[in-house]
Amino acid sequence: MKIKILLIVFFISQFFYSQVLKLNDTINDARKLSLFAADFESRTPQLISQLESRKIGDQKTISSLIKIRKKIVLEFAKNQYIYFDEESEKYLNDVFQKLLLANKIPNQNLKIYINRETNPNAFSIGDGIFFINISLICKMDNLDELYFVLSHELSHYLLDHFEKTIVLEEKSLSTYKEKSKNITKKNKFEQSISAMKDYTYFNKNRSRRQEKEADSLGFALFKNVSNNDFSAEKILTKFDSISPIEIAQVDLDDFKKEFQTKDLKFNDDWIDLASYKSYYYKNGRSDVFGLDRDSVATHPEITERIHILKKQFRTGQNDLQTENVEFSALKLKMISQNLMSYYLSQEYGKGLYYSLQLEKINLASDFEKNLKSIFYEKLYESRKNHSYKKYVEDVDISHQTKNYSMFLSILENLSLSDLLKLKEYYEHE
Repeated sequence: MKIKILLIVFFISQFFYSQVLKLNDTINDARKLSLFAADFESRTPQLISQLESRKIGDQKTISSLIKIRKKIVLEFAKNQYIYFDEESEKYLNDVFQKLLLANKIPNQNLKIYINRETNPNAFSIGDGIFFINISLICKMDNLDELYFVLSHELSHYLLDHFEKTIVLEEKSLSTYKEKSKNITKKNKFEQSISAMKDYTYFNKNRSRRQEKEADSLGFALFKNVSNNDFSAEKILTKFDSISPIEIAQVDLDDFKKEFQTKDLKFNDDWIDLASYKSYYYKNGRSDVFGLDRDSVATHPEITERIHILKKQFRTGQNDLQTENVEFSALKLKMISQNLMSYYLSQEYGKGLYYSLQLEKINLASDFEKNLKSIFYEKLYESRKNHSYKKYVEDVDISHQTKNYSMFLSILENLSLSDLLKLKEYYEHE
């Protein structure tokens, strides 16, 4: 049961489930889904062998883990969170193969797939399958940044971090349960919180340690395929934001144009950010249980990772910009696909913000414009059903760009009737 709980937490933290816009996404077809399922299934015996060799639970526990893993990952695929595109997959796997050859590492049946998670990320599920998401590729500037991301994820795999995580989680959960049993009636709440903090901090410390290990080995691998040390630093900085992807600058003038129609006048009071400043300054460091948010982060602070990484930099290297036509084509395709990711993840606020950017750089086709009208419809329905905050983030001026905070402030101040007017306007535009 311990492993069962762990796997559920692990996968749910990575993936999101939502309704599917089947009409418009023709990339996912039965044949590609079947091929993915066959590849995924073929790796099961190897993973079972790895788990058994580390003595993780008994046969019943391992069997439960494998069943849950299969169910979640295949549901992940069926709900269109995997973006199947042969051309893009071939390019990424060719780049990955060059990385392996440069480091004299046998392929070992390693394979990269593309997924639609909206937080810029890449990860391995411990069986030779790697996922890199569309939003991360959108943030990359060149092929060298892609090489470092792949080097980092390959390092997690080579260092057996997935299996080690399961082992350590099992041990720490056992310790937590033992502490919980010994809690006395006196100060029961404080003792419970203390035990929970110990468990949480231990696991997050372990995760941050693994990230540093993967950075270090990853850079050693990266140096054998790229001369641009600074790309490793640059791609890390692109993880240091909770704002959505920004492929274009949308500003106040764009917002005034977007949120004003013949039936709706833009209100300057919608963009008052002063009221948000003191709240997030006071409350942004810890949660209601007193858990420090820096301490429970799974990744080390970006500045710390960059500082450690730069100790491995080669001296005298310039910040080279490697131009690659194939990479540029891949990035452009991912930019056009990213809007669908926000819809599938039910992040309607971020999706609307991204659609404004696509329009700003003339990349919004009829499909993207149709999705934008759907975002307005969803926001209207959520406001009417009192579920708005499920789909739109809070304003957080400490961690968001000024323009994104301004955009969220406008959404926050729109009334139900305002959203109805916008919904009806963009449905017929």
